[in-house]
Amino acid sequence: RQRLPLSTLQLASFLDEPERQNCQHGLPHPPLALSKEGSRVATILDVGDSAALLLFDPPSGRLVRKQILPRVDVVGERPVTFAQDGSLLFVRHKSGILAFSAASGELAWRGPVRPRLPSSFAIDPQGRFVAVAFESERIELLSLRDGSLIESVDGHSGAVGALAFSGDGSTLLSASS
Repeated sequence: RQRLPLSTLQLASFLDEPERQNCQHGLPHPPLALSKEGSRVATILDVGDSAALLLFDPPSGRLVRKQILPRVDVVGERPVTFAQDGSLLFVRHKSGILAFSAASGELAWRGPVRPRLPSSFAIDPQGRFVAVAFESERIELLSLRDGSLIESVDGHSGAVGALAFSGDGSTLLSASS
């Protein structure tokens, strides 16, 4: 029987004392994302009025970057995920989508700011687009490269709650309640 490699991270050890005191996310169950090739792990911890985005090198357990962000909504479907090629890390932020370099943790781009919370997002498997659904009836298609708006689609009669691309990226499926 083949054993899978296991990396264990003690997340609280990467927080400063005030951040640990304010940590409201139910450790040990924070959202986790693993890059496709396994070279980076990301998580978000609610630390009071802000959030800590932690980016790790899984084999060594080394913290690559800790980024303090304005408070993010970590409830719901995949609040943090990687692009297919592992180059970008996406965070569902209260006013849109943030894209970070997976190598350095630096902010690469910020999607258009909207007054409503993004309810879901999906990444095109071909690495071209990020689809973002909002609590309104709108879906926006952004360029994966720079976050620019490519297309905006209205048409649901309620809040869009889920998005998914087909395996070849040719079709975007959306669902509302």
